[in-house]
Amino acid sequence: MRLVILLIYTILLFALTACVARSDSAALPGQVAIHSFEDCVAAGYPIMRSLPAKCKTSDGRTFIDNKIYPSQNKNRQKGCKNMCGNGVCEQIVCAALDCPCPETPHSCPQDCAPSLEY
Repeated sequence: MRLVILLIYTILLFALTACVARSDSAALPGQVAIHSFEDCVAAGYPIMRSLPAKCKTSDGRTFIDNKIYPSQNKNRQKGCKNMCGNGVCEQIVCAALDCPCPETPHSCPQDCAPSLEY
């Protein structure tokens, strides 16, 4: 009799283990298996407003969008030209491409030294 009870408990233990293992690796009927950010979005779970974007499932798993975003600096203009040391204090400058950087006595003392002329 003990052998029969032990055999029944063993079978139930294996059945329970198989059910738990199956629920971790595959979706239940009518559900989609989620293994990536794209799967999470396709299943309709919410996307968090973060960089990078994240999607969180109802069971608490979080998937991160691993796309590489293009650089935002492509369309930025080049900075100003550093003309410090050319002998001219460039205090008033233009705002176009390749204009000199504005100079002050603090940023370029060799060009903008305080004048002693009155």
